[in-house]
Amino acid sequence: MNTHSAQQITLMRPTRSFLLAAAATLGAACHADDAVTNSKLILDEASAQVAVFARLADSITASNGDPELVTAFHGIASAIWQNGRVAPIGITIDGVPTNFLATVQQTEITNSPCGAAPGCLALGTVTTVRTVIAWQRDNPKRIIQITSASDKDTVQTLIYPSFAPLHYPTALFVFMDGTGGTYFGTSGTQQAVITKSDTPCTPTFPDVGLHVINYVAPTCTNASFDVGFSVKAEPSSFLAARNNARGTHALTMAAQAVRGARLQLAPGVLPHPPVPVTPSVGLPALLTATVDGDVSLALNVTNTASTPAAVTFSSGQHCEFTIIDAVTGATVWTWSANKSFTQALSTESIGAHTTVTYAATWKPTQKGSFIAVGSLVSQSHHADAKVLFTVK
Repeated sequence: MNTHSAQQITLMRPTRSFLLAAAATLGAACHADDAVTNSKLILDEASAQVAVFARLADSITASNGDPELVTAFHGIASAIWQNGRVAPIGITIDGVPTNFLATVQQTEITNSPCGAAPGCLALGTVTTVRTVIAWQRDNPKRIIQITSASDKDTVQTLIYPSFAPLHYPTALFVFMDGTGGTYFGTSGTQQAVITKSDTPCTPTFPDVGLHVINYVAPTCTNASFDVGFSVKAEPSSFLAARNNARGTHALTMAAQAVRGARLQLAPGVLPHPPVPVTPSVGLPALLTATVDGDVSLALNVTNTASTPAAVTFSSGQHCEFTIIDAVTGATVWTWSANKSFTQALSTESIGAHTTVTYAATWKPTQKGSFIAVGSLVSQSHHADAKVLFTVK
């Protein structure tokens, strides 16, 4: 029996120096063809914005600031860098017209035996995530992000997520006010209607890991999006750690064309939106994988506080386990995929200085190196861990 202790496995993200190098690459590519003036200006603007967010992330890291902000700024830089296109737009905040820049990224994962490979004839479903990212031109810490699965999902992300309607198609609207406050859309409408093209994204970026381990470059084509919204945003005591948001905001954007990209990937881990949204309370977690024919997974979640933690769930599912191929980055097994759960709110109390263990077993169908991911599926607390192991 081989027991593998939990290790911290970090999904690959560009460093500041890497992003700045990418910006330089963008700038150099811009000057390769002076005949295409408009394209050059677009790429110049994109490269400048990559550098802006790389510097913001680096500044926060140097001052030991909020790691979620670092993740957000790196993620935004990555999206701009990959799209290579940004657009000036106008957004009205509490009645004040404000100049923003924006880009949109639609990511599609084809769940079929041959993925998105050219000539693939196997039928499969396509999982789509569309993310609009906008930032104030003269204050890039002021950010708006809208994530949806279709053209016109209603904005209905509740500030009390434990009471969110189950399986209801909603758009997640996040507004960072630039002074440490994060607000969430609680009502409103939005649209982000894509117009596709066959034009490859330019420039052609180096094949590096932006979203998944051992990253495989997606098929990237230019796209235009008709974006607009009218949203009420409020703070949440359940979401966004270290949140100083107060009051409410009204944000509107008349329908405008925004440049972006369409990314088509083979099966794998769906990229997260750049701005992370997690429960405000975290619990330390440790994941172990014991390989002995089958792979036994144990996620240990600890409440280190001197008072019990009331962990809330929106269904009977309290945890999730995923196995990822460490070579391809593809998800090969999800614990909940063939299970059904009661659709009712529930609460589990974890006592003071107490550890709770969630377990699952995976029957390997292939050999190789894998990453196991274990997490709570909670609306009030976040806890997750990863471990690398090998099946021989």
